[in-house]
Amino acid sequence: MKFYLIDDDASVCNILKIIIQQKKLGEVCGSASNGVDALEDLRFIHPDIIIVDLLMPIMDGINFVRKAKEQYPDICYVMQVSSKEMVAQAYECGVTFFLQKPVNGVEVVRVLTNVVDSIQMKHTFQQMQSLFMQGGQENVPAAPVPQLKLLSEQPEDKPHIKRLRGILQKLGIIGESGSADI
Repeated sequence: MKFYLIDDDASVCNILKIIIQQKKLGEVCGSASNGVDALEDLRFIHPDIIIVDLLMPIMDGINFVRKAKEQYPDICYVMQVSSKEMVAQAYECGVTFFLQKPVNGVEVVRVLTNVVDSIQMKHTFQQMQSLFMQGGQENVPAAPVPQLKLLSEQPEDKPHIKRLRGILQKLGIIGESGSADI
C-alpha cells in the first residue's frame, strides 16, 4: 500500500513514516504540510491511503478531504484528530478511519492494519462481484481444469450452465467434488 501524509508538523509526518516502514505496512510515497500542496501532489502521486491532519493552515483536513474525494474517490482517507468532537465533522465528509493525536504507535499500527485489510477486502469483493455480473467475462485465459463427469453431462444448450461453469472455473473450484452440487 502507498501512503501519503499531510500534517503541518513535520515531526508527526516523520513518526508516521517510521511506524509505517518499520511495521511493513507499506511505503510512504509523499507528504505535504497543507491541503493545497497535497492536492497539487495528488495529480502526480497516486496513493492508496492518505493520512491527513484535521487542523492545518491554508486548508484544513475536512476541506481537503471534500475536494480530494471529488477527484480521487477511490483513495482511503484517515484523519488525525485531537478531540472526539471533531470526529462528527470528519464523518460527514466521508472519513471512516481516525487516529488520535498525539501519535500512539500501537494505535497507528492497529488502525492502519484495519485500513489495509478494508481496502484488500474491497478489492476482493469487487473482483468477486465482477465474476457474477452479466457480461463480466474478462479476457483472462483460464488454466485447463479437468471437469467432473456430472458437469459434462449437463445439457450444453443452457446458457446459465455455461455461465456457471465459467464462474466455477475462474474461482478454481470446478474440479472440486462439490462443484456439481452447486
